[in-house]
Amino acid sequence: MKIKSSVLSIFTAVLAAVVILSYTSCKPDRVLKIGELNLPESPYDYLNIETAFGTENLASRIHTPRISNSYLNNQAALGRVLFYDTKLSINNSVSCGSCHKQKLGFADGSKLSTGFANKKTLRNTLSIINTLDESGLFWDSRADNATELSLMPVFDHREMGMENDEMLVDKIESATYYSDLFQEAYGSQEVTKERITIALSTFLNTMFSKSSRFDGDKTDFNFEERLGMEIFNGKANCVTCHTLGANFSNGGGYNNHFSPVAGTANIGLDKVYADKGVGGGSFRIPSLRNVELTGPYMHDGRYTTLGEVINHYNGGVQDNKEVDPVFRAEDGKIKGLGLSNVEKEALISFLKTLTDNKFISDPKFSDPFN
Repeated sequence: MKIKSSVLSIFTAVLAAVVILSYTSCKPDRVLKIGELNLPESPYDYLNIETAFGTENLASRIHTPRISNSYLNNQAALGRVLFYDTKLSINNSVSCGSCHKQKLGFADGSKLSTGFANKKTLRNTLSIINTLDESGLFWDSRADNATELSLMPVFDHREMGMENDEMLVDKIESATYYSDLFQEAYGSQEVTKERITIALSTFLNTMFSKSSRFDGDKTDFNFEERLGMEIFNGKANCVTCHTLGANFSNGGGYNNHFSPVAGTANIGLDKVYADKGVGGGSFRIPSLRNVELTGPYMHDGRYTTLGEVINHYNGGVQDNKEVDPVFRAEDGKIKGLGLSNVEKEALISFLKTLTDNKFISDPKFSDPFN
């Protein structure tokens, strides 16, 4: 009996080892379960961004006060969790990611977004992209950079509704999975508003999209796409406001004598604006990267399709005293673009070359709670 018992014990131990080995070998590669989270065992490389022209390193461009660059990847990893965590809203109902959806280029897909108490935002949700190359964020350009932007929605009474700094810190401290994440990001588990801000802004600043077909050598462009690019730069003169480069926005640089804030413009949406933005109807010149995905368009989401947007510029600009001079002819009257239907379709085809499929499916920007 003792021999049989010993054999049985050995058999049981071997069987258990086989089961454990089989289980671990079938687990997803590099996935670590921390509470509700699916995270890689080591943080993703957020600092080396693969673009159509090679690798771009962001370490020297991301400035985090009093924090060593050696922690940046871990800070971005923490920022990713914070970005998608509904605990940043007062009633645990919405996160930053609720209104900034990766598959939509981090826009929302709705005319107006829904906040923590089913309240609607006052303006359409802008996409998040290449913030290191931008200033004047939000439709009214009230944030100079991602650091200033990061917690504004959290404390907004329509969006996420957090009441004060102490409430935010307490809610994050109460989630057990943050202890290790703050330790890895900062060398201690202490949770502060500043550390939350740094992590969120670091994550936002690594959201780089430079792998669209436009970013390549364009040898694969068809005739219609090439024609659209010529129209963008020439006849339609889109390039005046949506300058070629990192974002196809204006980077805060464009201004005219009507608009008091650089990087904004009055595009003649209305004769009289209910929402006056800045300068009596001026709003941020948004990025066109991933524009195929980021509708509805304009500050109030009034246009559903790119065709409607182009039709506005082609013949729908409303005259008002603050309208940008670029829309006026020499005689002072509002001018259209004069595009034919063929040219409008070509312009749309070109805009679709700005879609970055790698960016909208990159796991390091995805929801870790899924």
